Amino acid sequence: MGKYNAKPKLLVILGPTASGKSELAVELARKLNGEIVSADSRQVYRGMDVGTGKVPKDKMRDMKSGPSINSGSSRAKSRDEIRNKFQNSKISAEGESASGGKNRKLYLYRGVRHHLIDVADPKKTFTVVDYVRLAQKAIDEIARRGRLPIICGGTGLYIDALLYGITFPAAKANKKLRQLLEKQSAERLFKELKTKDPRRADTIDPYNKRRLIRALEIIAATNAPTPSSLTTIHCSMIVGDGENPQRRTNRPYLKIGVKKSRDELRALITQRLKKRLEGGLVDEVRRLHEQRRLSWKKLESFGFEYRYVSWYLQNKLPAHCYPSETASDADALVSCLDQKNWQYAKRQMTWFKRDKEIHWTENYKEAERLTRRFITSPPELIF
Repeated sequence: MGKYNAKPKLLVILGPTASGKSELAVELARKLNGEIVSADSRQVYRGMDVGTGKVPKDKMRDMKSGPSINSGSSRAKSRDEIRNKFQNSKISAEGESASGGKNRKLYLYRGVRHHLIDVADPKKTFTVVDYVRLAQKAIDEIARRGRLPIICGGTGLYIDALLYGITFPAAKANKKLRQLLEKQSAERLFKELKTKDPRRADTIDPYNKRRLIRALEIIAATNAPTPSSLTTIHCSMIVGDGENPQRRTNRPYLKIGVKKSRDELRALITQRLKKRLEGGLVDEVRRLHEQRRLSWKKLESFGFEYRYVSWYLQNKLPAHCYPSETASDADALVSCLDQKNWQYAKRQMTWFKRDKEIHWTENYKEAERLTRRFITSPPELIF
């Protein structure tokens, strides 16, 4: 890892969706003897592969097995082929994918070990507290093997909780309030949140009723907006030192952000959406509902990809998704997912822009230079 190694260090690769952070992390891991710890709130779930953008696994192998390098490629399809795939997916679903696996299995991509992928059942709740506990364990194991732990993902709360520790507002669940709020539409809940806490509204998913209700519940309990260090709230538990919530991890760390221009990121989002649709996103949602018995309501809580595909499969796409009166359901799904992906990327950048520790880079060489300097320098000489 370098000449100076008095204390194990931690590399963090982050950035907006579709920016290429996963591939950058893999390249650095291959070059610098690293392993990756995912920081994605949905990639933890088994069976949710296409919609969460998991890197394609080489193989699932036992912990005692060595790495295997085997990457594949996919051929782009035309819009008509994608549309046909949508229509077919309403009639029949493919068999269950081999994405389950147990926690003691290794997830490998291009020979690089990935952790915190496929560790939870989507029927069960997985919180930021669960993430920090498992991530800390993975980081310790990676460091003991003499490798560089690389945190990679776009869930800002998970990264912040891991690095700093976060104190969550002591707002217990309010059953009566939740029942009242549950009767309201997501649009109305978002409008109320925007009035009471504009900063929180800038980063929340405006269609995720569970998070909207929780945010309003916290405001009602504390009679104050969400604290500035918490722009996403999952639970009322303490991570790290409750008396000093901004306490840093005891490991030196470096944050590298993947920088893309607005136009480039917009194009990458559209390209990736097409790839996911041709890769079976609709079939995946259908399988999760029919074979894994996840309710439509549960699927809709996993973010806009699963929400809008669920609505598509139920013939319930909202009118605003249709770009024209003659647009098909498939056209409407593509239009809405593309728009929602872009809005999500902007919310991520709103989160990351507040973090002055991030070193933004536009290419691999710069990222490698920064990382090599980091892992070979004493902590007091780092940047």
